[in-house]
Amino acid sequence: RHGEPLDGATTVALRAGKRGLQAEVAGQYESAPFGLSDGKQALDARIVRSLEDRAILVASNLANGQPSKADGLWLAVVPELAPPPSMRANLAGERVLAIGACQEHPMPAVACAWRVEDGEQAEAEQDHFMRSVCCGLTRFTEARGTKSTAPSGGDAMAATRSCAELGSFADQYLGKPFKLGRSVLCWRTVVTPCGGWQVYASDQRWLGVVSERLSEASCSDEPRVTASGIGFCDGPRAAALLRRWQPLAREGVEDRVSIGLRAVADVLERLGRVRFRYDMSSPTQVHASLEIEPLVQLNDPQNRPKGG
Repeated sequence: RHGEPLDGATTVALRAGKRGLQAEVAGQYESAPFGLSDGKQALDARIVRSLEDRAILVASNLANGQPSKADGLWLAVVPELAPPPSMRANLAGERVLAIGACQEHPMPAVACAWRVEDGEQAEAEQDHFMRSVCCGLTRFTEARGTKSTAPSGGDAMAATRSCAELGSFADQYLGKPFKLGRSVLCWRTVVTPCGGWQVYASDQRWLGVVSERLSEASCSDEPRVTASGIGFCDGPRAAALLRRWQPLAREGVEDRVSIGLRAVADVLERLGRVRFRYDMSSPTQVHASLEIEPLVQLNDPQNRPKGG
């Protein structure tokens, strides 16, 4: 059972599967969890699979472009983040979130892509939209007395399709202990024979990886999965990221945060690879199915947690 603000309860049932465990999760809550939207959409599992060899987490879910309750705080700070009606009308109902690891920095690399009906229209609208978003980020950082020293706005932004204020914004809004100050907001429109994608990322290399995979995997005739969301998580990669990133932990200090992160990383590593899908019959009801491929034998006494 859960307390405020979620309230309600979650049940989990486990059984042995062919390659590990299968889990069924059912939740009934008083308020919508995680800002998710109810309903179903025909989602492209091939796109999720195309990123499994690189991503820590990749998830495809339905999205109509309308800001959710979870977006309220962000929009209050940077109102420009709300897309105009013409951009929302061009959306095809599918959003892909892909999290990877930065090569140069310990923080995660995040990319989010929205499928569009008309790629050429999306490209023109995306550049115009992002010019206003970058101006909003600049306004926020200047109001807080900080500003990135990297070039942004005007010709620099148009040439690179990026603005460096994202890192300063993250430091100011989330706090420097999250270690996201090297993030750079960058974007690209991927035009395909079946429409395209508007892609946004916090790292240029990851933007390129995700854009390439979307371009190659988007127009398959493979039957789609009708669900609220589908996805994949690689436990060992997630564990490696946590050990390297250490958000909120202080360097050289053995505190509860660092101990907790290390414990979570150990669990994720043992968990192995997880594929999942979920359905929401209403904003407060969730049913999820997970296929778990542990990297260890769960019935081996050597792999049991200490003390239990």
